Amino acid sequence: MLVSSNSQNAQAPTAPLPISILKVATLGYSYFWSNFLWMQTVSYFGEHQDNVDYTLLTQKLHAVIALNPYAEHAYYMAASTLPWGTGNTDLSKDIVQQAIHRFPDDWRWPYYRGFNAYWFEHDLSTAAHYLSLAASIHAAPPIIASIAAKIQTAQAGLDTALVFLDRLIREKQDPHLRQQLMTQKKALLTEKSLRTVDLWLSKLPHPTHDQRDLDR
Repeated sequence: MLVSSNSQNAQAPTAPLPISILKVATLGYSYFWSNFLWMQTVSYFGEHQDNVDYTLLTQKLHAVIALNPYAEHAYYMAASTLPWGTGNTDLSKDIVQQAIHRFPDDWRWPYYRGFNAYWFEHDLSTAAHYLSLAASIHAAPPIIASIAAKIQTAQAGLDTALVFLDRLIREKQDPHLRQQLMTQKKALLTEKSLRTVDLWLSKLPHPTHDQRDLDR
C-alpha cells in the first residue's frame, strides 16, 4: 500500500506515505503509482466536495507530482482548486512554482500564479510580474497582456476574475473540478450583479422629505 492506514477509523481519508519512503516503495513503477494516487485524489475530492480537507488534498497532490513531475493534471488542480477552496495561496503557491520551473514554455503556469497573486494575495507587483511573463511566452492569448496592464494600473476587478474562471472552466478537467469552478463563477456573477444594483441605487436622487420630492 502506498497510503498510510488508520486502524481506528477505516472510513477516514488517509494521507500518502512520506515522499522519501513513497519513492522507494514504488519499486521503479513511479509512473504507474502516480496515476493510481491521482485516481485516489480525484475520488477523494469528488466524495468530499462539501468538506474537503485541503491540507490532505495538497499532500496527495505533492505525492502524485513526486512520482511523476510531469503530471500536469495535479499542477492544474493545485492552481485552480486549492486557492479557490481555501481563499489563499498558502497551499498552492509552491506547487504552481514547480510547474513554472518544470514547464518553462507553457504560459498557463505563470498566468495561474499571477492571477492567484492578484486575487488572493492582493500582491499587484507579483501578479504583474508573472502575468507579464505569461504574456511573453509563445502562444499566450493576447488577453493576458491586457490583464497584466490592468493589474499594473490597479484597474482589474470582477471582470478579470470572470475571464480567469472562464478559461479554467474551458480547460479539460475532471467534472468535479468543473462543478466547483462553476460554483465560484456563479458567486462572482452574483457579486457583480449586487455591485451593479448598488451603483444604480447610489445614482438615485436622495429624498429631502419636503416639496422637492414631489417636484421630481
